[in-house]
Amino acid sequence: MNGDGVKLDKKKAIKYWRAAADRGLAKAQFNLGCCLRAGNGVPQDDAEAVRYFTLAADQGFTDAAFNLGCIYADGLGVACDAAVAARWLERGAAKGHARAKEALAALRRRQCLDALRRRQQGKLTA
Repeated sequence: MNGDGVKLDKKKAIKYWRAAADRGLAKAQFNLGCCLRAGNGVPQDDAEAVRYFTLAADQGFTDAAFNLGCIYADGLGVACDAAVAARWLERGAAKGHARAKEALAALRRRQCLDALRRRQQGKLTA
């Protein structure tokens, strides 16, 4: 949404992306999800962003799976859920998405550290 070759019109871009997204085009679903997540050209709406990212990821769009993994890992507008985050990141990583692989490794390290802390505090047995 940068107006290459034409005057920048965010409202028109959103209108076209929404129409394409609602017709099932994964790239448009992803782009609209990004705009909704950031509040770029539309009011910020985490729930709608997750909905559009999910639609795109379910079609194999790995950037959307990566974004969903990060959203669930950090609880950005949704409940923090490491298991859901891992599932989305695994989907992206399985298709070769480098950042999804890195994020999945970081999530697993974080889970190991959290388990170690709980064990040290006596809240978890070996």
